[in-house]
Formats: sequence, C-alpha cells, structure tokens
Amino acid sequence: MHDSNNQTKQSHAVEVRFETPRPVRIGDVFYFIERAKSQTFREPCKVCGGAHELTINGVTFKCPVCNYQKETIEIDSFAVRRYRVYAIEDEVDTLDWKPSNSHRVKFRLYRKIGGGHYIYSDNGGHTNFAPWELCSKYNHPYTDDLQPNDGIYDDYALAVKVAEQMTAREIERLNAYNAEYGTNHTVEFATKHDPKSN
Repeated sequence: MHDSNNQTKQSHAVEVRFETPRPVRIGDVFYFIERAKSQTFREPCKVCGGAHELTINGVTFKCPVCNYQKETIEIDSFAVRRYRVYAIEDEVDTLDWKPSNSHRVKFRLYRKIGGGHYIYSDNGGHTNFAPWELCSKYNHPYTDDLQPNDGIYDDYALAVKVAEQMTAREIERLNAYNAEYGTNHTVEFATKHDPKSN
C-alpha cells in the first residue's frame, strides 16, 4: 500500500540540442501537400477503336481486348493539409549498457477537420518528422520533380501555391497524353485545401 503522505511532486526536464530553421513547439501548425483526388484515363482500344464491340461476318460481340491493351494514365490533384505538433519525442540508442549520448528527436503531428472526437479517414490523420527533415524540406519551393511530403511548410500561402503548381503539372501530363493518343480527356478537380490555422 502506498502512503500518499510520503509522496513528493517530481519534475523532469530534458534538454536536447538539434538544428532546425525555426523553433518547434507543441501546438505549432505545419502544412503538408498530399494527394487529394485521382482520375484514371485510358486510350481508345487499339482493336475496336473505343467502340467496345467488334462485328465479324455479321456477328457482333464484346471486344475481348478492351481492358488489356490500353495505355493508362492517372492524374492527381494535390491539396494542403494542416497538422499540429502534439508531441516532441527524444530517445537514445540502447546498443550499449552505458548511457547513450546519441539522441533521436521526432516531432509528432495530428490532423483534424470538423467537430467531434471520431476521426473519419479524410478528416484526420497523423504524421511525423525529424529535425533533419525540417532542415531539408522547410518551405520548399516548387520544382518539376517535387512530390507530396517533399515539403514541410509554415507559410500557408506558399504551400497552397506549390500544391496548385503540382496539380497544374498533372494537367500538363494529361494534355501530353491526349496529344499522343488522340484523346480529349479533361479533369475537373474541386480541390479543397485545409483552412489556414494558428
């Protein structure tokens, strides 16, 4: 049995040094660019020309290769998602019995849109990053090879601009596909970014 009268309040302070382009504190908001919606397109069938059926000797039947010999393309849209830091973790190596000085810091973040405690798949989520990732990905400008999660932003306007540039790049890919295969596919993405937050 514990004697509550003999218990004293304890505190533990951890000081870990790491380099980042800005301080990171619990409660801070960062923005990430993620795939939002996708559409897949196919070229017209090389056998039936997109009619989906063939007629031979007066007999009409479903084209047997319609779904097998088409060049497909998937076009993505990108949206800004907001995440809030809820934990800063520090751990050390356990390779030796001696206390380690090799610290690994990780920032954990959550996303939540809407009310209530239950998180639906498109309205929530978790992510994390290490200090070195923030150094290399902080407010990353648009480049032709930029991929989702290549950037960690605290500049909301820049994140939105980069997400829209990434979506425009996908539409250019679709236009090139249309030119190559003689198709006229179009996309209409109603991309909704998470709102700016503080």
